[in-house]
Amino acid sequence: MRIPPVIAKKEPLLRRIVMALGIGLLLGWAARDLIRVHDGDFKTHWETGRRFLAGEFLYAGGHDFPYPPFLGMTFAPAALLPMPIAKAVYYPAGVASLLVLLWTLRRLVRSVFPLDETQAFWVTALAVFLCIQFILRDQAELGLNTAVVALIWLGIYLWRQRRDLLGGISLGVAIAIKCTPAIFLGYFVWKRQWRVAFCTGAGAFFFTVLPVVWQGPPSWSNHMKAWAGNAVHGISGTGSGFEASEMLRTKNMSLRPSLMGYLARVPESSRRFWDPPSIEFLNLSTAVAGWVVNSILLIILGIFIWWSRSVVVARDEPRLLWEFAATGILMLLFSPITWGQHCVALLPACFLIAALLVVRDRVPRWVMVLLSVYIFFCSLLGRDLIGRELSLRLATYHISTFCILGLFAIVLAGPRLLRSR
Repeated sequence: MRIPPVIAKKEPLLRRIVMALGIGLLLGWAARDLIRVHDGDFKTHWETGRRFLAGEFLYAGGHDFPYPPFLGMTFAPAALLPMPIAKAVYYPAGVASLLVLLWTLRRLVRSVFPLDETQAFWVTALAVFLCIQFILRDQAELGLNTAVVALIWLGIYLWRQRRDLLGGISLGVAIAIKCTPAIFLGYFVWKRQWRVAFCTGAGAFFFTVLPVVWQGPPSWSNHMKAWAGNAVHGISGTGSGFEASEMLRTKNMSLRPSLMGYLARVPESSRRFWDPPSIEFLNLSTAVAGWVVNSILLIILGIFIWWSRSVVVARDEPRLLWEFAATGILMLLFSPITWGQHCVALLPACFLIAALLVVRDRVPRWVMVLLSVYIFFCSLLGRDLIGRELSLRLATYHISTFCILGLFAIVLAGPRLLRSR
């Protein structure tokens, strides 16, 4: 991308303005979120840590059921403090996780794209802009999902440096916190990267079992049985009761519930009193709608498997970063529950797309159309801009989910677009 001379002269000033806006936005959100101490996922995770320390059953009443017991152990130190103080103390951890993730992605992308320092800055700024709503949403929860994504991509970075043990440990910790990053373990197995796959599996097993030291074997075993049942029900879409009501909520951006919302009647138990009525384009039976949705999911998975079928010749192949980014998008689409804060996992894909826009003079029109739709609905139309009611109304149409599918299509075309630049 060629920068006009007039803009090039003012580039240092523009860079300082962008940095000041970013810092001001982050500090402003921090002040607002620290005041709202009783809102969001942090309260839920803090309660999980409290139950862990008290020896209570973590999942009683459907509490925090998607997470294994290791999450309770992770939040146990926070539960030693009153929740408002814990939130203030732990807020910098979310910011640090974001900085680690940006540093890792910047290093990885610059190893593939010929970017100078100025270009690398604008690639980072553009990628953050593309994910700004999701980043701010997760920072309100102290960046737990940002930390998980940072662990995943730090593991990928270490694997590219041939440090399989450390890379496997990093990815294993992410899997122990929440099971969805296990899709990257599946990717390494698919690519026949046995050493890092073994280290990842061993690391995930170790940290998953680690809570037994505090809980004791009987309690830990009961927790794992309950969690494993929840995980199976979520992945297969066979959950009932509280699980089903959470998974089928209109704000869930996962692909399965989004498609089910179009094909079948959503139970009233899945609606909160503030949620608008769900769309009802078709009224298929749950069994038929489930069969159609499973077929679509298998087709998407089959396309990815065929697209990523090549053997790893060198770990620094540019194509591999696109494959990792596509795997991260699939993690969101295939997860039983995907809230807005989880979508910070799109940041690596946005980094690659931003770099592609910078190094190419032009990109195909269909890419710009998909990216423009994504920017309009996912980057600009945030809840703070359009209000809660309109935001919830848009959520009933699952537009964000289809925007994520559009990003997935761009990422699949990324290697070919990079070669043809």
